[in-house]
Amino acid sequence: MNQRLRLQRSSTQHPTMNRNRVLTIIIFVLIVLGGITLGYWLSQPSEETKPLPTAPTLITPSETRNVTSITAVDDLTDLAFSAVKGLYYISSFDEKKVYVVNPTSLAIESEIPTSSTNRLLLDDVRNRLFISGIRKVTALKLDTFETLSEVDAKAGVSEMAITSDGKYLFAINEFDNSMSVIDAENYNVIKEIPTGNRPSDVVIDRNDEYLFIANRNDGTLTIVSVDNLEVVGIVRDVGRPVSLLAYPDKDLILILDQFNDMVLVLDQTTNQVELRIPVVDYPSAMALDLEGMNLYTASFTDNTVGVVSLSAEKMIQTIQLGSGFQRVDGLNNLLFDQNQQLLVVTNTNNGQVSFVPVD
Repeated sequence: MNQRLRLQRSSTQHPTMNRNRVLTIIIFVLIVLGGITLGYWLSQPSEETKPLPTAPTLITPSETRNVTSITAVDDLTDLAFSAVKGLYYISSFDEKKVYVVNPTSLAIESEIPTSSTNRLLLDDVRNRLFISGIRKVTALKLDTFETLSEVDAKAGVSEMAITSDGKYLFAINEFDNSMSVIDAENYNVIKEIPTGNRPSDVVIDRNDEYLFIANRNDGTLTIVSVDNLEVVGIVRDVGRPVSLLAYPDKDLILILDQFNDMVLVLDQTTNQVELRIPVVDYPSAMALDLEGMNLYTASFTDNTVGVVSLSAEKMIQTIQLGSGFQRVDGLNNLLFDQNQQLLVVTNTNNGQVSFVPVD
């Protein structure tokens, strides 16, 4: 009997004890939540001091353009325009060819087979086309595509520049950290000049006095005197420079900094970067109109071209390239055709060449 009563008492007391525990837990949770909420509101600034949300910066106008396109092949490596011939030249590393494109019909007019093809340089004045390839530079006669000479170079010969008198051709050797100086009249290498780590581009200033070499892995520019073919200076802190342009009527060098998504403006009188302009994501190429008013930059990642007003010192427009291709990343070359008022853009991943009208 006593045992049964103990069990009965025990069973009748449990609901009351459980209710008390539940109420205690609920009250504790409410107190904690109340404290957290009160602490949050007390931590917020008053309406007078609370900062307003920052409005996003918009680039206006932004538009998608229906562009005319042709399809060549994958791995389009370079793009050049002959003002004399009025033709575009597009190189394909995979096909070992240079495609000649008519800007009126926007069709491939002919093909130039080569032993290897990387970058292109046109010498309109002397009717020559230079093609960098695997450890060599080939010179062709532009009207007949006859081979004038093949010059041995170093590993990874890529970008080239030529003096206005046609005396020197400069070819950077990307994997050798050097630049070959070629006698462009006799077609032989006369000197090798050391560069920084992984040179990516070379440009001659508007006065034919200095060469600027972009060293991508170093984040530097190597400056070489055209007169004595010696290194005379180094510019540091230029991000990851992948492309260079000489401004047409001022002592300025434009540097495309891929790491920071910017175009840097270098003043040659001081060799200092005087301006940094944000551009498109992961920029891969740039082109300047003949008046030097607008700079165009291509994004490797999102199929856009940014329009930079150099007078306003900012990007004023983005152009989204329409595409019938599923994959659109890979923009890698860009030129501005003043006669046609077109931007010509190549995509190395889908083999597409786009012709974009500009205002």
